[in-house]
Amino acid sequence: MAKDVKLAASMALPPATPQPNVYPLSWHSHTAKLEEIWDSAQRENWDPKKLPWDSFDAGRYSWEQREAIAYWWTLLSVFDASAPSVFAAALIKTYEAHEEDPVRRCFFSVTRDEQNHEQICGLAITKLLGHPDQLTYQPKSEIGRKASRNAHWLYHNGGRYWNGYKAAVPKYSLAVLFSSFLMGEIAAVTIFHQMDTSKTSGVEGRGLIL
Repeated sequence: MAKDVKLAASMALPPATPQPNVYPLSWHSHTAKLEEIWDSAQRENWDPKKLPWDSFDAGRYSWEQREAIAYWWTLLSVFDASAPSVFAAALIKTYEAHEEDPVRRCFFSVTRDEQNHEQICGLAITKLLGHPDQLTYQPKSEIGRKASRNAHWLYHNGGRYWNGYKAAVPKYSLAVLFSSFLMGEIAAVTIFHQMDTSKTSGVEGRGLIL
């Protein structure tokens, strides 16, 4: 603190902040389309807990079926449950790169939406297995045992991906990083659209649409 006081006494304005850094802040807006995207995201915001979970009865499935369906959600979670942290890291980069305000807000909206997707995965797995994660769950069928083994390897490989992503964030532009996100999102939308054509009513169908 004493050093800062001396610095302030010796000059009218402080030296420039070393970059990359979230400071100094500004709220420039140059892209109208991004404002439209932000407004749409605000209108479409939703709460996973408000889906009709009471309409879902896991007991109508056998344990083999429950473990198989939970494994599908586990596969999905490898992508969707990692997405909040992936986009959060990119959100920080938008601030450090001093992107225009609507760019920052759009990355925030995606981070928030991906958090909803993560919650859907967790809620579905917990409802199906009566347990909040695959790794410490005690399987009740051979399918469940194989699913548990695969889940361990899926998360192991996910951890390798995360380490690679953390190393890539400082090296590459947001355009390059976002193009990789977009490919994953396109793949997910394609899968969900195909499943939506044969969805059931209740929380199963709503969860896939959202």
